[in-house]
Amino acid sequence: MASFKTRCAIAVLLAIATTSLLADALHYNNILIGDRASGLAGAYTAISDDSSGLFYNPAGIVFTEDLQLSASANAIHSTSSTYKGALGGEDFERESSTIVPNFFGLSKKLGNGYIGFSYAVTDFVLEDQDSEITTIPGFPLIIININNTEKVTKLGPSYALKLNEQWNLGITLYLHNRERELIQNQFIRLSNNTFESTNFYSTSSETGIEPVIGLMWTPDDSISFGLSVRQTKILSSSTDVQLTCISDVPGNPSPQCAQPSGTPLNPTLGSNDEKRELPLNTRFGVAYFPNPQLLFSADLSYDEAVDTSFSSAEEVLNIAIGTEYYFNAEWAIRGGYYTNNSNAPEIKPGQVNQSDHVDLDGFSISITRFSKTSSITIGYTASSGDGKAQVIAGVPDIQDLEHTVETLYLSTSYNF
Repeated sequence: MASFKTRCAIAVLLAIATTSLLADALHYNNILIGDRASGLAGAYTAISDDSSGLFYNPAGIVFTEDLQLSASANAIHSTSSTYKGALGGEDFERESSTIVPNFFGLSKKLGNGYIGFSYAVTDFVLEDQDSEITTIPGFPLIIININNTEKVTKLGPSYALKLNEQWNLGITLYLHNRERELIQNQFIRLSNNTFESTNFYSTSSETGIEPVIGLMWTPDDSISFGLSVRQTKILSSSTDVQLTCISDVPGNPSPQCAQPSGTPLNPTLGSNDEKRELPLNTRFGVAYFPNPQLLFSADLSYDEAVDTSFSSAEEVLNIAIGTEYYFNAEWAIRGGYYTNNSNAPEIKPGQVNQSDHVDLDGFSISITRFSKTSSITIGYTASSGDGKAQVIAGVPDIQDLEHTVETLYLSTSYNF
């Protein structure tokens, strides 16, 4: 039978071991941005002719003559992870669901150039979960309470120029901000009626800049090509953690724990100001317009590998394919397919504390109603995949993992 210290890791470290997937630094396409772009599954680098193009390829705003405003008013974003047989043979589930306005942008011609401003939420987690586990031998009761919040936002201006009849150039300069707060309480009771209770609190924030440089080539009216390059540079980062624990287990095998009748033990405190390194992303797109009613588009996105003492990620290649059809001047439908592959290495047997690895395949669909100066879009995107995980920290057991991401959004655009 495993020692108490090993088995106690089930309660004390379970939540810590799984939060990385929900915060989802392991994937890059967690929330698709913009109404038309989302409907096309993110295959928008060679189009980008509305305000959401400020995010994908700012060179595309040269096709915007009037003042255009676009906003995703309400986006219901949810994630779900199921770790098969992780706890006493039973599945362990993690869920997050939130409503967030995930994009706002405006663009307009100004003199010889084109200006824009946009705000995008590229990841949002709001997890509030209570779990009661009674299926692990030797542990009649384990309670885990988790409150986990994380938000990643981009905010900044754009400028584009029409170089000639075929070539456009644009740049967006985003302010990057990431905020996270994690609170988790865990209680474990042993079969001899002793207990251990732990409270973990962590808060972190980071700021940086993210320039996006875009280029677009339109050799004729039926086809266009787009290229964008971006990388986030973290300028400041801070993380603070606090751990408190109390236990009446004989011998007190967990060193951070105080005994109820003994001298109180001060919380264990920690801080870190190391900055993550994020990958360079290069995105290439092509769009084909066989006639005014029909569009086909495709994107290829590459994120380079990162390997530092504080952060690491494998190289990632993702694709997106979309199509759009106008029934008439008032109605259009869009759909697409995209991938959201993991930047974590595949899990290897015999090792511990490895990041979840699951590659996701997704689809999108939306419908838009146009009027003379405005449009309204309702759309849905979903992605899912099966992979592997190590949900229990410090233990080499490997679990099957099912992960899904869904977003339902309502978006409006106006031309003035």
